[in-house]
Amino acid sequence: MSIGIIIQARMESKRLPGKMNKKILGKHLLEMVILRAKKAKLVKKIVVAIPDTKKSSLLLSVIKNNKVNFYQGSLDNVLLRFLEAAEKFKIDPVIRITGDCPLIDPYLIDESIKKYLKFEKKPDYFFVEGYPRGLGDIEIISKKSLEKSAKLAKNPKDKEHVMTFIANNPSLFEIKIEKAPSEFFRPDLRVCVDEAFDLVLVKKIFNHFKPRIDMSVQEIIEYLDKRPKLISINKNVKQRI
Repeated sequence: MSIGIIIQARMESKRLPGKMNKKILGKHLLEMVILRAKKAKLVKKIVVAIPDTKKSSLLLSVIKNNKVNFYQGSLDNVLLRFLEAAEKFKIDPVIRITGDCPLIDPYLIDESIKKYLKFEKKPDYFFVEGYPRGLGDIEIISKKSLEKSAKLAKNPKDKEHVMTFIANNPSLFEIKIEKAPSEFFRPDLRVCVDEAFDLVLVKKIFNHFKPRIDMSVQEIIEYLDKRPKLISINKNVKQRI
């Protein structure tokens, strides 16, 4: 196996236009995702998969400056873009991380990999649920399940999202989902960036810990628990796939 991370990113976001280029402590949002993902010890390959559009091509300078690989593919068929990126860079299984998670935790990436590697028969899809959203959104997917999905998916919605076809057809795949450890089981916390209110909260977290950008899931949970008003900033933002 050659485990690797594929970060899904684009500039065509409708809820928060151009969010990948929003600045946090002087760095692009996407750059923060890359920098924190790089700290995972069990991953050597990191690829950013972006659409082959003029708008998303603006992200290439950020990607190249951070010395990670990139793949440009379909804007609308994200499933195919993911599969092609995995094939080009010989990644199997794929660790899927979205570009709107600047606080993605490298420790949790490594923990998810360790759990995955313990399976004698490796599942098609593995996920640890219950981590704060944006800290532990780490999905591990086999390349063969991406191939099967790309071959069988007919609905445009199943092509627009990497995981929709697998989620809607559990009988076709070996799926393993575990719960996060009790000390980190906080699905009520949200620190990903989908809308402007999310970005406000994430910036406050980074500003509190600056100049550090390596704060852990435990530190972030403790910080937020002591400041319930901060948690309420984005409480009304509804999560989409």
